[in-house]
Amino acid sequence: MAPAPPIQAPSGKEQPMPVPITLTPQIMTAFKPAKVFPTAVEPGSTITSITFDDMGDNCVTSGDDDAFKLWNCRTGKHTKTFYSKKYGIDHVRFTHGKTNLIHASTRINGFIPGICCLNAPNESDDIRYHSLHDNKYLTYFTGHTDKVIALAINPSNDQFISSSLDGTVRLWDIRTPHCRGRTDIGSGTAPIVCYDNQGIVFAVAENCLPYSKIHMYDSSNFDAGPFATFIIVDPQLPLESIPPKIPIVTSLSFSPHGKYILVGTSGEVHYLLDSFTGQLLKRLVGHSGLGRNPMGDSGGTPQRGISGEEVKWSPDAKFVISG
Repeated sequence: MAPAPPIQAPSGKEQPMPVPITLTPQIMTAFKPAKVFPTAVEPGSTITSITFDDMGDNCVTSGDDDAFKLWNCRTGKHTKTFYSKKYGIDHVRFTHGKTNLIHASTRINGFIPGICCLNAPNESDDIRYHSLHDNKYLTYFTGHTDKVIALAINPSNDQFISSSLDGTVRLWDIRTPHCRGRTDIGSGTAPIVCYDNQGIVFAVAENCLPYSKIHMYDSSNFDAGPFATFIIVDPQLPLESIPPKIPIVTSLSFSPHGKYILVGTSGEVHYLLDSFTGQLLKRLVGHSGLGRNPMGDSGGTPQRGISGEEVKWSPDAKFVISG
């Protein structure tokens, strides 16, 4: 693991760099929360997403209380609170500027789900570009016609990709409000997207029956379609139920070295795939899936529930952390 940047002491003098350590199962299982922030969201609310800037100095959390909060990772202190009362905030992502971010919405046409407004514009399906410095929106990225369920920033440039319940994936440049490209995955597929760690390739998960699929795209040749498609075949599922319950894919991420793809689902299993061949390498089990109804029952039909990005890689790609 690479050492962290020097830490500035209150006097302004640099403290010695922390000594790099090798992560082991013993170290990982010894980790404990160092601090709890009970005011991170309003009582009864939950965190919907979290993002760090490129240097790891700042963190922004968003909640279903319509607030997003800026935290200083060096001091461990809350810095400022912002609000998106009309549309809510979800899938918050820092751009490469440490004071700018993009985010999706938790609303439907600016209203709480279940409340209808005739002739309301689909503004809540827009992606919003926000300046933390000025506390104002810089751009609205318009095009999706249903709720945005995934956002990913290209790690190498100012492009990003989005996917929506409208069944489309769109490619954007942060400098223009119009999408640069679009592909139709299909109605009802709830596609999920992610970039590899160099921004050369991006992956799209397609939720479909009888098997979910992962499509691989060249970022520079988006319109050519996927150069590879992997089918996730889990031999264990038919042994657990007939017909097998195909879990809904809710997150994707490449490992830091790019060799694997971590497929997070709302069910009782996550998957580890070879990113070059699509081979299923590992089934990650032992947790309770979040695709459950309010009574805590997973039911007969797989569903998304409150599942999102519960699984992440450790920096050395040897461990997967789940929350």
